[in-house]
Amino acid sequence: MNAAEQTEKQRTDQDRRKMDLLNVDFSQINITSAKIHPQWESLLRLTQLKVTEELGPEFRLSKDISQFSLYMFPSLSFDFVSGILIYNMAGFLLDDWLDKFPSENEKLIQQLRNQNFPGNGKMDKWWQMAIKVCKDVMGEIVLTQLLDEWIYSICKADKVNTIFNGHVSLPDKDFLELRCVDAGAFHQFFLILAGVGKQLTAELAQDPNYQGLNKQVAFHMSVINDLYSLRKDIRDDLYRYNYVYVKMTNNNLSAQAATDAIMQEIRDAEKMARMYGERMKEMNDPQLSLYVDGMYDVIAGNHYWSTFCKRYNDL
Repeated sequence: MNAAEQTEKQRTDQDRRKMDLLNVDFSQINITSAKIHPQWESLLRLTQLKVTEELGPEFRLSKDISQFSLYMFPSLSFDFVSGILIYNMAGFLLDDWLDKFPSENEKLIQQLRNQNFPGNGKMDKWWQMAIKVCKDVMGEIVLTQLLDEWIYSICKADKVNTIFNGHVSLPDKDFLELRCVDAGAFHQFFLILAGVGKQLTAELAQDPNYQGLNKQVAFHMSVINDLYSLRKDIRDDLYRYNYVYVKMTNNNLSAQAATDAIMQEIRDAEKMARMYGERMKEMNDPQLSLYVDGMYDVIAGNHYWSTFCKRYNDL
């Protein structure tokens, strides 16, 4: 088979898989009931007032992104979640910007490292406020951890974008490791830890149960997001970067068989996360117990939000 024939075959195979993906059913994955922050109405109103006073009336909290934060962090304090609303607004804008303009990676890394977004654009203004609020509410250490995680994520972006464009193939495990970084799961874990008043020590960072809990929750978040964004990814021709497509391609499976396997992986991830979480609770550290409960909220909140959010379901 010559090069032209090989290219044509690859295109035909992709088209066949794309059509197969349109018909998958993942309704058998159980949705865990989720809580919303009990002060959500006041949080939205007062945080928007703060944003308007700081940035102007044209800057509005996204309903979609705000709901994400309110379902993910239903048990943290009012002021802390208000800060998260602003931080996640800036974070989602940055994530979308990176997808559109990967050539600006180095510039953004420097801005994050210097905690300085000097521009007058929408994303710059949100980040100026997010850095200020996070520093005031969460402290310098937490802010640095969050920004360092962004820098790490951006440093992985070239490889992620290469996969996204379909230029390389990775085994399931390697793809998922990159996907968890790209999904930004670990930012949310730093926020929970800080929100319950627990410092990330070297000892805690190396604890196998802490690592295991984080890994399983990151997997759960990322793969749930891929399931619910699948149809939109197909519409936008982004399906090659979806775990369902990777799974079916790597393992020579139909789209439904790949989806069935992924649904079982999601169930297993939640089961493993709860096993690690209960082990952490046995350490009799009240703050760690609150962290574990916060991670359970992430599992439930992210899954519930993914079922209705405009980001994945606006077809």
